[in-house]
Amino acid sequence: MAITEQDLAPGLAAKIAQMGIVLSPNANVIYVDSGHASTGTGKPGSNPRNPLSTIDEAMTAATTAVTASNGDLIVVMPGHTESITNATDLAPDVVGVNILGLGRGSDRPTLTLTATGSNIPISAANIVMSNFLITISGTIDVVAGITVSAADVLLKDIELREAASDDQFVDAIIVTTGAARCEIDGYRFTGIVAGDATQTALLFDAALDGCRITNAWAVGEFATAAIEMTAATTRMFMKDLYLQQEGAADPVLTTHANTTGVLVNAHLANVTADDAGFLAALTAANELHIFNLQITNTKGMMAGAEAIPTAKGWASGPAQIT
Repeated sequence: MAITEQDLAPGLAAKIAQMGIVLSPNANVIYVDSGHASTGTGKPGSNPRNPLSTIDEAMTAATTAVTASNGDLIVVMPGHTESITNATDLAPDVVGVNILGLGRGSDRPTLTLTATGSNIPISAANIVMSNFLITISGTIDVVAGITVSAADVLLKDIELREAASDDQFVDAIIVTTGAARCEIDGYRFTGIVAGDATQTALLFDAALDGCRITNAWAVGEFATAAIEMTAATTRMFMKDLYLQQEGAADPVLTTHANTTGVLVNAHLANVTADDAGFLAALTAANELHIFNLQITNTKGMMAGAEAIPTAKGWASGPAQIT
């Protein structure tokens, strides 16, 4: 049954508009709240007083499941918690569904990954996932927290947070084959120094076109880089990136040799004291246009546009431009 704006929880209509979600007249709205006294499997989920207990139930239950390409909305209430023990506990696979978490800080819905293979695989196009805290429990190194393999997915205001030096993500978010035009906005990653596993906060491992990264902040010890692209990502748009490498490795942002697009307002930091290591914070392709670059380290070194020739592998400065 379609839910009208009048049926929404107080203030929710404004929150939906703030997140840029357009609620169609025929959209179904389903509520999820693990902490509610009336929560549970088989509940209707059509209002906050009778919520479902898990997000995946809203995706799959026969009597409550969302509908593909209908603009349906899953509202996850403040304080909701779920344990993700594998790659199927939460598997967003319905086209066009919006998954909206409510709350701020520790009140946000929290998804805790509890096994090496725990993963949230987003495999359907046009999904929006917004305002979640994702963390780890147990002495484990999670291979991938979120994997995106479908087109036009938006991850907004998602935070992944490591728990300890032996509770880490290997690659926190992987954007892979099929994920054209993926958009990541407001991403936060907090890693652990002297950890044993983290490679990247964000990895693009397939040739993709038209992806966007905006307003991202990542800090931690990264074996490869905070953000890495190992395949040709074309027509990338990256703006307002604040990336801090706290480990001994130099790289902070590494793009593929055939990456194209625009990088605007990138602030990169590492701890390396020597010139070569300091400038290795950025590896960029010739066809990546860079505006307002800043690189710093803990020794007080600072560079801007003068670092671009080294980042692009030129033998010298602008004379190498062809």
